[in-house]
Amino acid sequence: MASIIKRGKKYRALIRNKGVAKCKTFQTKSAAKTWAIRIEAELDRSSAGSKSPLRGWTIGLIVDAYVKEIKPYHQWNSSKDSVLKIIKRYIGEKPASGFCTEMVMFYAKGRLSEGVSASTLKSGLSNLSSVIDYAIDTLKLDLPSDAVSEARRTLVRYRMLGESVKRDRRPTAEELRLLREHFEASRSKIPMSDIIDFAIMSAMRRGEIFRIQWSDLDRDKRTVIIRDRKHPRKKLGNHQTIPLLNGSFEIAVNQPQSNDIIFPYNPQVVTDTFVRACKATSIKDLRLHDLRHEGISRLFEQGYQVQEVAIVSGHSSWNQLKRYTQLQPESLHR
Repeated sequence: MASIIKRGKKYRALIRNKGVAKCKTFQTKSAAKTWAIRIEAELDRSSAGSKSPLRGWTIGLIVDAYVKEIKPYHQWNSSKDSVLKIIKRYIGEKPASGFCTEMVMFYAKGRLSEGVSASTLKSGLSNLSSVIDYAIDTLKLDLPSDAVSEARRTLVRYRMLGESVKRDRRPTAEELRLLREHFEASRSKIPMSDIIDFAIMSAMRRGEIFRIQWSDLDRDKRTVIIRDRKHPRKKLGNHQTIPLLNGSFEIAVNQPQSNDIIFPYNPQVVTDTFVRACKATSIKDLRLHDLRHEGISRLFEQGYQVQEVAIVSGHSSWNQLKRYTQLQPESLHR
């Protein structure tokens, strides 16, 4: 049985198992506990020569072990980190001994109740499946290998999970006016009006906006480097330099330089603030990501060619841009 002892600001994990003693010091109690459970499982496995017992394991601890062991060798972007945190929020406290199709369905129904898209839920289920495969193959935990696939089939069967619906929602000028007035009246510490305008004018994704740094901004060329930009194959290292068009450069340089990051705000807090504002102004079915859609569509309406828009949007396939180009008929007048 492991014992966790606090030593000053650190935690020391001590394990004694059938004549074998191991100890290690960690910065946090949770890290010490995760290590202790994994080592105990390894000792049990080596002595029994079979599957490790699930005693002491929760889904959250398995996710933590997966991140700690796999991420250093198979880097992923912040989107996957967010998905794993959401999985922990729903089922992280549940014991691994109870992992089953019903537990996966509980997570899936919870996400659907939040209004996530089919593609977002599919991504979550895929990541959960990777975690469980790791637990079975590496930790040697006796978990059902088909729980996620069974849940996925059930979701498809009852049409709770299908093909992603391609959105063509664009904010109207009136909706944008209402949002700006709302934020000006609310006196929020977050410059939401600037963020909305920057999101449209730059056509960046949410995650890209809130991680660009002042050092990535070229004031002479009016460009910015987007690091680790989303790509179907390159998870990291896909750095792209894009022009800041239509006033987005001016918005960026006018932000206070109190941080290394130009917009030093929590992306989820910004999203939640945007959702509350839409509700307060009776704006229906508008998402923060729709502002990127609006920005890309405006570029086409301004006469930019596909290859030029792709430089700004970061799309690796020009064909993918079709879903974003919901042009306004009046924009065709020359």
